[in-house]
Amino acid sequence: GDMLEKITQDGVCPFCHDFIENKKPWYHPNPILLENEYWIVTENVRKYDGVMIQLLLVPRVHAKNISDLPVEYWTDLHSIVERVEKAYALRWGSFLIRVGDTDGTGGSVTHLHGNIYVGVSREACTDQILAPVGYKAPVK
Repeated sequence: GDMLEKITQDGVCPFCHDFIENKKPWYHPNPILLENEYWIVTENVRKYDGVMIQLLLVPRVHAKNISDLPVEYWTDLHSIVERVEKAYALRWGSFLIRVGDTDGTGGSVTHLHGNIYVGVSREACTDQILAPVGYKAPVK
């Protein structure tokens, strides 16, 4: 979209700009919902079809890959996810972590981040939520 083009054009990391440097709101208009020393939780701007809750978990340090994120962030991930579970009374959901180049993830930001997706029950609707996790290799 237009915002993705603006991020690319400006050559900045939108999560660092808005959340770590606190120059909000610029790229990410949604408010911070939960936060602690290591993580920020906010609602995703781009919603996938049929998703009831779609949250981003953004670390307060720039990391591109799993190995770039300091171990204390991984340890603390448990406590921030536990707070999300309680705050939203989650009974189910999917947790997806995007890492590395957006050329291969289907995501739009290279700052490592977690995504929590929550839909309805199977009884309510049998159509599954589809979220991009990468790009398909050609069928042989």
